[in-house]
Amino acid sequence: MNRQSAKEWLNKGWHHLSSEKILYEANHYTDTIAVDLHYAIEVILKSFFAYENKKILLDRQQLLKIMKKQTLDSSDSLWLKEKTTYYKIKSTKFNDLVLAELLKRIDIIPVEVVLAQAAIESNWGTSAFATKYNNLFGTRTSSKKNGIIPKKRAKSETYRVAAYRTVNESIRSYLRNINTHKAYAEFRNNRAKLRMHNKPLDGLLLADYLTAYSTFGTEYVQRIKSLMRNHQKMFNKKIDMENL
Repeated sequence: MNRQSAKEWLNKGWHHLSSEKILYEANHYTDTIAVDLHYAIEVILKSFFAYENKKILLDRQQLLKIMKKQTLDSSDSLWLKEKTTYYKIKSTKFNDLVLAELLKRIDIIPVEVVLAQAAIESNWGTSAFATKYNNLFGTRTSSKKNGIIPKKRAKSETYRVAAYRTVNESIRSYLRNINTHKAYAEFRNNRAKLRMHNKPLDGLLLADYLTAYSTFGTEYVQRIKSLMRNHQKMFNKKIDMENL
């Protein structure tokens, strides 16, 4: 990745922001013309991920408040209906079991895990699907309307690669996938155990439950963990959540 390519990718990321509530103002980009792609990842993607995670945490706080109530009012029921639909829980009743499952799903994914997967799946933001279609995670779809047929797809395959209008849309899709798909149930279960014991969400530990994300399985997980270790300082740098 040369600096010119990094500049082009960084500029693309800026123009595809879907929210005005981001960590960095425009004047922070005046001295980033010569930065490499890793800095672009830190400045742009980490801000996106932190912003999306912040929204999830706000929903989680709202759910925890509702779970403490003896009775639900109409606004609570409406909110729960919206969230159970979004998080793919098929139930019209909001009993303790449903709320407990919803709490498992409304939770963040460690930023270092998301960054590592984005780096792998999009080749640090340089893949054709990342630069043309804002797809950072190699997300597949069956939709003909919002899907692109990969050039190297086998004739026997029918999947398409998802195309997104914005980078944020791609991130939200990824987060929802991990938080809802049955393939990542153990990821969610072990995340919930960490929460139950008031332990921090350990990205290196939770990455072990992402084998289903790639056909490479455990080899893929080891690649995620290796990337997290090699870029630990950058990935773990704190984001000012209050200003997102």
